[in-house]
Amino acid sequence: NMERLYDEIINHGAFAWQMFGPGPSLATLTLEQCVATLHEFCRENGTAEHRALAYTWNAVPDDATVNSTSYTAEFLLTRGPFAWIGYDFRGCKSTVYPRPSDWDIDYGEPLAPCAETRANSSIFTREYSKASVQWDCTRGVGTISMKHAMQKHPLQFSTVLPARRGMLPSSEVNHVFI
Repeated sequence: NMERLYDEIINHGAFAWQMFGPGPSLATLTLEQCVATLHEFCRENGTAEHRALAYTWNAVPDDATVNSTSYTAEFLLTRGPFAWIGYDFRGCKSTVYPRPSDWDIDYGEPLAPCAETRANSSIFTREYSKASVQWDCTRGVGTISMKHAMQKHPLQFSTVLPARRGMLPSSEVNHVFI
């Protein structure tokens, strides 16, 4: 069966596209579905901990820059140790798909699984070492707030965030936020 084949592929140090599970598409869910889905993802040993996930749903299938912050927040909120965000196969095209600037930011490392802010709030958050991520199931919107590190001068707040390979697919570019 396919599970045995996938096990053998992994045993040989390889991976196949078909082995990715789908990341959730929170913006398309009802309030109740969104909350139930996030309760499955937002816990120790949750859904994303068990397999690699591909986050390929976005508001406009050929343009991830549309609602890119919500799309990226959904990824950061629910991803496990192995995840990929990008475009799904959309046929053979010569057009280059636009790359959201949100994908070139280093959000740091996740500090814990996501969690509901309080019982029945329908708002879920996840802390990263360099950002706070939130998804509001009532509004169907995600946000990302960067944390600013204090530098040598007490009144000057700035941080330099090098884009790293692995967190989000990106080129080696430095981003500066003041």
